[in-house]
This record gives sequence, C-alpha cells and structure tokens, in this order.
Amino acid sequence: MYMTGNPCSKFENYREFIVATLPQLQRLDGTDITTTERLEAIQNLNSLRKSIVFQQEEYFKQQEKKKEGSGGRWYTDIGAETQSIAKPIGEMTNEELKKANDEYWNTPVDYTPETRKEIHRKLEADKEALEEQRKGVRTNKVPKRETVLERDGKRFNMNQAKWPFRLDDTTDPNSVTLEVKIPKYLSTQNVDLDVQPTYVKITAENRTFQLVLNEEVCPDKSSCQRSQITGSLVITMP
Repeated sequence: MYMTGNPCSKFENYREFIVATLPQLQRLDGTDITTTERLEAIQNLNSLRKSIVFQQEEYFKQQEKKKEGSGGRWYTDIGAETQSIAKPIGEMTNEELKKANDEYWNTPVDYTPETRKEIHRKLEADKEALEEQRKGVRTNKVPKRETVLERDGKRFNMNQAKWPFRLDDTTDPNSVTLEVKIPKYLSTQNVDLDVQPTYVKITAENRTFQLVLNEEVCPDKSSCQRSQITGSLVITMP
C-alpha cells in the first residue's frame, strides 16, 4: 500500500500506526514491514492511536480556518482563481490550453476529498469543452455541400458519392435497367429511391445520385431489387 500524497502521511508515527492496525499488510510505501517493526508497533498501539487522533483533529481545525480565510472556498480548489478570470476553454488556442493545463496539473496540493472532487470537475469540464471544440472544427472544415439538381426545368446528372453504375437500355427493348453499386454496409432503410419518367434519383448518407434517362419510363411499373451479396441496387423501368 502507498500513502504518498495522503494528508495523513504527514502525521508523526503514521507508519507505525498503520503497521499495527493492518496485520495483513506486508509492504508500506515501497518498504517491507519486518516482524520486529510490527511487534513494536502493536505494543505502542494505544499511544499511537491517541497521537494520530490528536493530529487528525488539529488537521481538521486548520482546514476549517483556511476555508474561512478563503471566503468559504477550500484552499485545495486547484486553479480556482485563474479559472475565474481565464478565457473559456472553447475560445483558447492550443498553446493557451496547453499552458493552462500544465499550470493546473503542476500545482502541488494535498490528496484530499476536496482535491479529488475538484479534479473530477476539471476533467468533466475539459471533456465537454473539447467536444464542443471538435464540433466547431467539424462544422468549419466540412461546409455544407450545395446540391443543384435542376435549373431552368432541366435535370442534371450527379454522382456525389461516386458510386459505380451501369445503364442498360439495349438488352431488353421494353425496359431500361440501372445498376448502382452502393456500399454493402449501407442499410436499405437509409436509401431513398425516386423514379420519375425522365430521371432516377437515389439519396443516401446525405449524398445524391441522379441520372437523366434518354427515354421516358413508367414509374408505377418500375421495380427495384438489392443484392444481398454485393449490395448493388438494380432498378428495372419499363
């Protein structure tokens, strides 16, 4: 067991008290506990207990005084003064954020419940700020794509996702077949198909495939199938 950083590690004779009260403990703060050390500690346990209790009460009194002297705030609230005047994390540059974090984590404090709570709040705040920053980056670097499908009543061919496709209007003189190789992982529920007399439009993952047909087809009699092996979409249009 390691007590490094724990306030009680500053108490006089804290090691002897722990050795006497934890008979199963074999090693403390990286040092083996000898049989002689344990026997001596057990013999002095009563006096050790009184000393530790007294030091603990004194420690609590000091904590209360420091709390009152700081306007009701624990002195162990890491970086509370700098946080109140610093810029919001989301507005900091990478260099400013690194400097603020280095200053925060390099500030020596006691390992107490107050510091643990403060550290937890700090980690949660940093996590939320980082997520907001990432959202802003994604929004700035990936602008919304302008989609022009029609102008002056004329449809345009479009293949934003660059899906391979094949149009067959010669094999069967009574129908036109269009095969579009959309990704296999893409769920059919997320694919929107629109067959019109003069064009076919497929929308998936906010990307559009549109193909203008050379001849008019009958949308009401058209059919669509999807291959379970390749994921390809096959549209037959009489």
